[in-house]
Amino acid sequence: MPNANYVYEFEGDSSQPFGTDLTYKSYKIILPKKITFNCGRIIFTPGELTAYNDLVKVRDETIKRNKSKIAEGGLVEVGGGTSYAEFPIAGDGLETVPAEPTYSGDDSLTFNLYADGTLKFTKTMYNTDVFKITGGYKSRIWEYEVIGNVYLQSVALATSVRELKGG
Repeated sequence: MPNANYVYEFEGDSSQPFGTDLTYKSYKIILPKKITFNCGRIIFTPGELTAYNDLVKVRDETIKRNKSKIAEGGLVEVGGGTSYAEFPIAGDGLETVPAEPTYSGDDSLTFNLYADGTLKFTKTMYNTDVFKITGGYKSRIWEYEVIGNVYLQSVALATSVRELKGG
């Protein structure tokens, strides 16, 4: 059929992990003056992370309950009152915080940020939430790199969360 438009699937099933073949390094972003990127957001299709996210939620809720107990001052009863001066061993009323979980699935995505050609920040990505870029490096020349096996849609860097959200 002449002048027909067809779309074909290329190399298989997009529901399967892509392997570890995704490596993309951006071109050099050269700005008119030195700035600091403080946050970023990477949009990608994560794999099945329910078990990992459940562990993160349990840990975060435990920390929140412990902070609440500390703020209320109700950790140790001493003679009918509350005191921070004495803490009985294993009896302070705080919950044991689970260790920070690690993702053990097959999907992976690592973000690297370079300033003036030097690696300044690395983060393993588990979700598409906005993330903080630590370090406070100022530069005119920036590059980023993503390495992994997920379906990547976009990478955004900004000097503030407001800027990242378009506000």
